[in-house]
Amino acid sequence: MENIHDNLSDRLNQIPRELKDTLVETLLGDYQHPGFYFKDDRLYKKSRDILSFEISEYLNGRGVDIGKDFPNKLYLSFTAKKGEKSMSNRAPLFRIIDGQVIGDKVDDDIFFQLNGWEAIYFLVGLYHCRTSGFVGDRYTKTRLNAWSVPEIVAYTIEQGIKKLQKYEKNLIKKLPHKDQILEACRYVRRPQMDLFK
Repeated sequence: MENIHDNLSDRLNQIPRELKDTLVETLLGDYQHPGFYFKDDRLYKKSRDILSFEISEYLNGRGVDIGKDFPNKLYLSFTAKKGEKSMSNRAPLFRIIDGQVIGDKVDDDIFFQLNGWEAIYFLVGLYHCRTSGFVGDRYTKTRLNAWSVPEIVAYTIEQGIKKLQKYEKNLIKKLPHKDQILEACRYVRRPQMDLFK
């Protein structure tokens, strides 16, 4: 089986390096609140299945290879286990959609290198790194300028997972592929740490 580290690392290293300045500018640029960004969409009245379909369509339009059953997988991933009271409602899906506010300005070449779940966590990370109450999670000019594009993308995916983890308790299930994706992102950001395992 292919090493998940090499797979994500190789894909992210295919992103053109000249995109870095534009990416950093986008991540630090003006931020519009999702309520204003989607004000004509009646977004907050939509059901989970419609939201899941629209998110999947968005990813597909950005060049992410998601497969035809991804909308259903997305819907089921954020639905509480049978017999459990669902406290999650549509909140996780809204966090994904909120990330589109910034995601719309991110180059397609970045999305093209991500699989469906990596792209989901990337979108949530974009949102979280701009709005987190914890300053340590936010993008800073110093941090972004010091990192390569693969490191920025991996960090953003990690932060997206961190943001969505709070829903695991209500869903009574883990986020899809969370452990493998986190491990792959950590390798992208700190490949030398693999030597100590």
